[in-house]
Formats: sequence, C-alpha cells, structure tokens
Amino acid sequence: MKVWIILAILASAAIATADDQPWARGVTEQQKAEAKHHLDAGNVFLLDNQYKEALAEYEQAIAVWDHPAIRFNMVRALIALDRTLDAADSLDKALAYGAAPLDDVVYREALNYQRLIANQIAKLEVTCGQQDVKVSFDGAPLLQCPGSKSVRTTAGSHAVVGTGPTLLTQTFDVALSPGKSQRIEVKLRSLDSATRTRTRWAAWKPWAVVGGGVALGGVGVLFEVLARGSRDAYNERLASAECQAGCAADDSVLVDAESRMKLQDRVAIGALLAGSAVIVTGVVLIVLNRPYSYVPDQSIRITPTAGPDGAGVLLQRDF
Repeated sequence: MKVWIILAILASAAIATADDQPWARGVTEQQKAEAKHHLDAGNVFLLDNQYKEALAEYEQAIAVWDHPAIRFNMVRALIALDRTLDAADSLDKALAYGAAPLDDVVYREALNYQRLIANQIAKLEVTCGQQDVKVSFDGAPLLQCPGSKSVRTTAGSHAVVGTGPTLLTQTFDVALSPGKSQRIEVKLRSLDSATRTRTRWAAWKPWAVVGGGVALGGVGVLFEVLARGSRDAYNERLASAECQAGCAADDSVLVDAESRMKLQDRVAIGALLAGSAVIVTGVVLIVLNRPYSYVPDQSIRITPTAGPDGAGVLLQRDF
C-alpha cells in the first residue's frame, strides 16, 4: 500500500517540476492541473484494485499531458488487466526520456518491468513481394503487398494468412519464442499451379470389373452350347427306334440327358444375367472414374525460420 502512495507522490512531483524538460514543452499549467487531477483519481482506483477504472483515469490524463510517470502507472494497470502488449507500448513511452522524468526507484522498477515483459512478447517481421496480396495476422489486417511490416505480439502460436486473386490462400502457423524475433516471407502459389488431377480409383479397376462381367458372360455362352448339346441328345433318344413304342420312365439315358440339359440351362442363364449386370456396373464405374481437378487440402510443410535474435519453426498449411 505504501508503495502505491509513494508512487502517486513521485508522479505528481514529476509533473510539477518538469517545465523545462522535453515531455513538458507546450503544456500549460491548466493542462498540468487537469492531468494531475486524473492521475490522482487513477491512483485511488489503483490502490483499491479497480484497474479498469484506474486505466480510464490515466487515459484521460495522458490525453491532456502524456507524461512518463503517468505512463508508468498505466503499465501497472495494464499488466493487472493482462494486456501485456499495451503495457509494453506504454512502458516504452514511459522510458522514452530515460531516468530524467522518473524517480530513481521508479526508474529501476520500470527497467525491471521492461525485462519481465520482454520475456513474454516476441517480434514477427512479415514480408511479401507479390502484387494485390493481402496478409492478415490472427484475423486482423496486417499488410497490403508488396511490402513488409513488423508486429510485436505475445509469444506462442499465431496465424498469418495470405490471400490474393487467382492465388491459393495459404495459412502460416508461426510459433514465436519469448523475447525473440522471427521473419517470414508470404509467397502464394497460383491456383493453376496448385491444381492436381486424379481419379476416384486406379484406372484398371473399373476395366477389371468389365472384364469379369465378360468372363461370366462367356461362361454362360459355354453352358448354353452344352445345354443345346444335351437337348439334342435328349431329342435323339426320343426319336430312336427304341423309344418309338414308348420309353420307360426310368430310362437312364433319357433321365441323364434331361438332368444335364436342365442344369446347363440354369447355369447358362445365371451366368449370362450375372455377367450382364457386372458389365453394366463396370461401365458405370468407368464413367464415374473420369479424371477431375482439385486443390490439395491442408498440405502442411515444416520450414525452419531464423532471425537476428533467434530461430523457430514455421508450419505452412494450404487451403
């Protein structure tokens, strides 16, 4: 509690004695008084752990006078609200003039915060040389190509997406290391170069089905020929002299000929019907197996990335 009170006093003192410093140039006494009013109100909220309210007062204060001491108080509120990137930006502004506008204790504390925050954020530089390509970072617009842009963000996984007319949209899954800097180049492929041609099945499979149907049909024809031979043998027996006066019902020659004829007829008809069905199926499969074009889905490429401050891994996924 005492630390916060001392901090409030130090910040107010800095405002009162900074007239001849760069951060105080052009600031009127009325603006200083108004900034101090919001600073004091923010400190009260900060002491009571009401960080959103404190931040709102500090923002009104810097809108009147962007003093480094007020910025440092903002850093405390932003960190409490888990807004690390905003805290890093405010801390940079708090330390923009070095130790001069801050008490020694506050300045050392600000440097400690700077080191702590540096281990939670990373820097990513995105470059792109293609015309009419748009790049987004974690869903927000980042870059209109050609060009390059650096972004400071939290360490961890992030998504860089490149889109463009007649180009294949690509997503780059970037893993950023704490306190490190990485660089990636967004280069999209044309839809024509990315398009592939394929069939549903291997080309020989539908034709193999047709061939199987033809073979079955051939078996049917063979048995039909055999059935005709058995029918002829049956008729010849009936026309023979032995049967002119009538054949016995148990005549073994007639019984065998009739039995073979019926069996061969059934096999012939079944094979012909099955062969026809299989041939039709094969023809349908040939039609369905016509080549078609497609764009590969979610092909992932792993690429090492390196920068002056560190290295990492880039997972590139195409859609």
